[in-house]
Amino acid sequence: MQQDFKHTLGFLAGGYQNIAQFKGISLAPYQELLAPRRFHSLLIGWDAADWVVAMPLLEKGALPNLAALMQGGLHAPIASMDPPISPMLWTSIATSRWPIDHGIHGFTEWHEDHMRAVRGTSIAVPTFWEVLESGGTPASAVAWWPSHPAQPSVYGAVRISNLAVAEESNWLEEGILPSTLQPLFEALRICPEEVPAEGLASFFPGRELDSTDDVVRSVLKILVHALNVHLAASIAMAAAPGGHLSIYFDALDHFKHLAMKYHPPQLSAVTDEDFAKYHFIVEAAYRLHDLFLGTYIESQPEANTFLISDHGFRSGEKRWTALPNHAGAPALEHQFYGIFVAKGPQIPALEQLSGLTLLDIAPMVLATHNLKALPEMAGHLPAYWPTPTHEVVLRSAPQAVEQGRSPQMEEELLDTLVKLGYLEAQDRAQGGARLVENGYYLARSLRAQQRPREAWQVLQSLELGPGSPSRYLLLGAALLAESKQFEALAEFVDWIQEDALAGVKEYYLRLLKVSRGEPLVLPEGLLEPLDGGVLPKEQVVLWGRLLVKAGR
Repeated sequence: MQQDFKHTLGFLAGGYQNIAQFKGISLAPYQELLAPRRFHSLLIGWDAADWVVAMPLLEKGALPNLAALMQGGLHAPIASMDPPISPMLWTSIATSRWPIDHGIHGFTEWHEDHMRAVRGTSIAVPTFWEVLESGGTPASAVAWWPSHPAQPSVYGAVRISNLAVAEESNWLEEGILPSTLQPLFEALRICPEEVPAEGLASFFPGRELDSTDDVVRSVLKILVHALNVHLAASIAMAAAPGGHLSIYFDALDHFKHLAMKYHPPQLSAVTDEDFAKYHFIVEAAYRLHDLFLGTYIESQPEANTFLISDHGFRSGEKRWTALPNHAGAPALEHQFYGIFVAKGPQIPALEQLSGLTLLDIAPMVLATHNLKALPEMAGHLPAYWPTPTHEVVLRSAPQAVEQGRSPQMEEELLDTLVKLGYLEAQDRAQGGARLVENGYYLARSLRAQQRPREAWQVLQSLELGPGSPSRYLLLGAALLAESKQFEALAEFVDWIQEDALAGVKEYYLRLLKVSRGEPLVLPEGLLEPLDGGVLPKEQVVLWGRLLVKAGR
């Protein structure tokens, strides 16, 4: 039986025009809104993309559009930041600032008398979109996390928030600007029941689709969201006044959390049946994103195009098949290096590119417009990158208008975070404006910024004690050790009681002895290798540092 091309993901990836054709919707009422322009720069974000998975797919020709972007362009690893929490990372990308400065410290925030999902209005410093518009360039953005409610543009750029593309359509009113685009997006939005079976089947080649299978249902949910982000991006590309466009996809991260454990090579803990059913999901997800990328490249062949990710993902034998039961546990699957690709007229042909961090993205995007980064931005241009000459005087940007939302709508967003593992259910019921997990994240970020004393002050404000989560206690011990607060460490280390952490506790006890000038005596059995005849890497690094401190 011949496949109808309109029912493939390749057709739907063509953007809003193809989706309108697929749904049988006339675009005639919207023609005045759609006058495609050329963009000078594009920034495309693929959450959790990494070279470990992408390179084998590139080698077998599965990602032709990514290959085309790499050819004649630049590509390199890019260093993430700790903690690898997406709203914090993507805000650091947008601002070129550390979380202590930009104000986004987790997935949630306290607003008036309740907890809610984090909002773009809480970003405390200028974004590079504001710098672009202050320099005279329209700057559009789609689905950035966080970006709700949509911030108005002085140039009529398109702003579509992360909540506007959520499964529920309750957030459109303050999530899409110009507001004249809201009816078009609402008409073309794809619902789960509209996804053609052929499209879903591409994630499970050679298998019968089982609508009762939780994995199949999850793939459908993530796929629908990705298609709607791409729909929004294609509308923005047709309706915006040119300049710059940023697009953020979180789908790849969700696909990986769902199915990376089934990706080849097969893990011993994964059954043959599950591997046969689910092994292609991650590859299909990369292929889907490559289709989207092809649409953007075809539409904007002369743009300075950046493709980035915020972090990588555990691969090979390091993959988790079951995660610990605590808030933020999915972030344990994240790896430190993501991807960076850039190509365009203002992208230099460098023979080597190294040392990139997420903080460098905004200065590079601004440089393609000959705009200098703000002095307070923490990122830098790579060596031999063309130096911009125009210094921007920042203008006050129009403020987003935030309307009151029903408690039920806010609860639905928190439900989603609980289901994803980023929020503990009991945390929602606790009153008070103190978000403990956010404090933990901020302390980790300050430690990564090499500010251990300030990090300890933040962590100490969480009122830690013997019953505190072990990850909080381990961070506290590390901070006290790094800031040489050994008297406090002596009391603090006694709170670490878990048997699984006995080795770490022993390390700190020995460190305390060394700090007092006592000789270092290594624990018995410390240097016994694993079954493979090698010592665990973490153990070598940890105790190696102590040997150095002890002058051994």
